[in-house]
Amino acid sequence: MRKQKFLSSVLLSLSTTMAFAQQEQGLSCHFGYEDQFLPVAVPLSTGENSPIDVKANDVQILQNGTSIFSGDVDVLRDGQALSADRATYNRNTGDVRANGNVKLRDSEMIVESEQAEWSTTDDKGQMLDATYHTKTMHARGDASYILRQGQSTTDLNKATYTTCPEGSNAWQLQADKVHLDHETAVGQATDVVIRMGGLPVFYTPYISFPLNDQRKSGFLVPSVGSSSETGFDVTTPYYWNIAPNLDATVMPRYMTDRGLMLGGQFRYLFDFGEGEIEANYLNSDDLKNNSEGGNPNYQEARKLFSWKHQGNITSRWSTYLDYNYVSDRQYFEDFGSSLNLSSRTYLDRRAETTYNGDIWDFTARAQG
Repeated sequence: MRKQKFLSSVLLSLSTTMAFAQQEQGLSCHFGYEDQFLPVAVPLSTGENSPIDVKANDVQILQNGTSIFSGDVDVLRDGQALSADRATYNRNTGDVRANGNVKLRDSEMIVESEQAEWSTTDDKGQMLDATYHTKTMHARGDASYILRQGQSTTDLNKATYTTCPEGSNAWQLQADKVHLDHETAVGQATDVVIRMGGLPVFYTPYISFPLNDQRKSGFLVPSVGSSSETGFDVTTPYYWNIAPNLDATVMPRYMTDRGLMLGGQFRYLFDFGEGEIEANYLNSDDLKNNSEGGNPNYQEARKLFSWKHQGNITSRWSTYLDYNYVSDRQYFEDFGSSLNLSSRTYLDRRAETTYNGDIWDFTARAQG
């Protein structure tokens, strides 16, 4: 954790600090559009008088200042490229209209549609019934309308968003309106629905989310499942970005057959060391308690605690701790865990201190 940055997560929040991003242990989907983004480069020129390079198989130049291009049309200007089957360009207004297999590309985004309008004077492009792919967030989606204001902002109506590859929507965000500010790296969306496997699992009227890998507090995408051990099982984690060296995740988990489990994870990074603490607590296991002689008043809490730490007291003295506890032998079989799921039959409990000298080394260890 010292040499690796925290990865962001797909975040959602119900306040003005709601968030959306990705995390290492979250849904990991990628797509194959990397080679289609334009390279980031210093433009040859800027401003309204920047030259436009147009290539096509056939060109018609009309007297009113309009040029008609057809067949493999490519329009290039200031780090942006538009390709289409057919396009018209008005030299007086600087407007480009394109039809058929339209693709608008720059260093951060690819937008595809059957028709598009692009104003070269104010660097504004708009498309109807379009699909898009973004480079920074490795995401894709579609929208009924997309307005691209240069490389500064993007607005989408009736939009979807996912980081999964084509043909696979393990998770998907749907929103009525989306605004992406590429300069501040912040996005906003309204009337948002999160779908897992095609099923709606979360709704919020508003969210904001980072467009880069910066961490931001908020709800993570819910985890939904079902099994014979838990019944219907849903977890709605909340990520808390406490400080650059501290973060925590609160993970309430509801199981229809067993009840509500409260869980959490805390990570820290200091000069003296780094570590991770995890804990889960189920006050009353409905399934287990009701099976104990048919006595519904029988209660037994189910618990898990884990603490992993490593650090350096001095340049020669180091410490290591790996402590794990569960309330009963059946815990992993019933609930699973990030500690290695249900196959664990024993838990490590080990504390060490080590001295590394020039001539000799020393290690003291306690293990149980």
